Amino acid sequence: MTAVQVACSAESGDRRGLGILTLEDDRLLFDGAFRIVIPLLEIDLLRVHRGSLRVTWGGGEALFDLGPRRAQQWAGLIREPRSLLDSLGVRPGARAIVAGISDLGFRRRLKSRASAVVDRAAAAGEPVDVVFLGVGRPEDLAAIASYEPLLARDGALWVVRPKEGSGVSVDDVIGAGRNAGLTDVKVAAFSLTHTAHKFVVPLARR
Repeated sequence: MTAVQVACSAESGDRRGLGILTLEDDRLLFDGAFRIVIPLLEIDLLRVHRGSLRVTWGGGEALFDLGPRRAQQWAGLIREPRSLLDSLGVRPGARAIVAGISDLGFRRRLKSRASAVVDRAAAAGEPVDVVFLGVGRPEDLAAIASYEPLLARDGALWVVRPKEGSGVSVDDVIGAGRNAGLTDVKVAAFSLTHTAHKFVVPLARR
């Protein structure tokens, strides 16, 4: 999802003031007179009343004064955000590889959209449109080079890493992708705990 932003006033507990409300892939962020970060998965209640959007989640409650029409629009965006597969650019009928990712929900959604989800051995001989490679340690990044030859020239390789605690830094990921002959083009939220880095084949080699 491309982040959506709006200037508004907000109220949470005894705090109130102006700021920017931003809807990202996995969170609602208010930054201004004070700061609130609300993970979308933790929202318990969402309602619109007299032009305000009221959000209740595990960390408390906040009221955002958006106006009647805009409050309804934002409630709809939060309730039905763009899907993860849309954000990652997975086209219907795509051939995909998933390696090192144990998220069964993601695998299930991917299989419902892709024409085939195969492993590295089964992919030999026919290019794949998208590769999702999970990494948990710096040494896992060496696998990027082995997937590059399997990738369609207009395809994408996503490296999915934990946001914290893995020892795999942004620089590690970018360096490994470039060493494999790929170009880094995008970063996206994969989940509350993981970030995805997108690599593509350089235009000169397509």
